[in-house]
Amino acid sequence: MATHLNDLRQGPVRDAFAFLEAEYGFQLVAFEASESFDNGLLEFRADSCRLRVMRERGQIFVDMAHLKGAWFDLPGILEFLSHMPLLDRLLAGGQTDPRQVAGVLRQSFERAAALFTDSEAVATALGLEELREKRDRQRFGPIDGT
Repeated sequence: MATHLNDLRQGPVRDAFAFLEAEYGFQLVAFEASESFDNGLLEFRADSCRLRVMRERGQIFVDMAHLKGAWFDLPGILEFLSHMPLLDRLLAGGQTDPRQVAGVLRQSFERAAALFTDSEAVATALGLEELREKRDRQRFGPIDGT
């Protein structure tokens, strides 16, 4: 039986990430859904950071941000933290099982969330943006001669 968008708010995706609310005080603050390809988005917020879970064409993606900052993807955050075994596990699973993605997030969550506190947010954003640019150059080659 196919999963439907309402399952994002009440179902396997929400259940997989319930630890954010139960253990870390996050609250669901936004929900978006699209009938196209069963896509959807959940956005959670806590005192120090935001986290969003997106389902796009069957894959689950997680981004984190400071309360007033730009979003950064979980693979980049794991690489920034040098959590390469967790990054490999996340990517090897194809990011299709919400429990597997949530499990990877849970294992690195406290260190990842610490990156987005007020005292670390600026340095984190600079480091993650530099890493993003490096990954883009590796994937697509030099941009504007850089």
